[in-house]
Amino acid sequence: MNRIQHPLTLEGERVKLVPLEEKYFDELYNIGLDTRIWDFLPVDGTIKSELVTALNSAMLQRLNGETYPFVVIDKIHNRVIGNTSYLHITPEHKKTGDRLDMVYTIILGNGL
Repeated sequence: MNRIQHPLTLEGERVKLVPLEEKYFDELYNIGLDTRIWDFLPVDGTIKSELVTALNSAMLQRLNGETYPFVVIDKIHNRVIGNTSYLHITPEHKKTGDRLDMVYTIILGNGL
């Protein structure tokens, strides 16, 4: 069951979160080439095939209603600066009441 209506865009003063789509994969790869970004993550985003697999998996989990991945866009410079995701949105992960976790945010390259 999808508890989040797709597409969902969230927008603040400085950044906009748009749904992760394949058209952003190259930008995410290009700004994530610093190996230090990936030191404590299960994916080595400097290897394009690993990053693409992880991003496709995130989109599949969105389709299944498990997560909702976003691309983070810097509105001032109109550029992709990273990604983030709502996680644990399935009923199995719900502990008490409605629950959404924003578990990780990765700002790549020069960021903000």
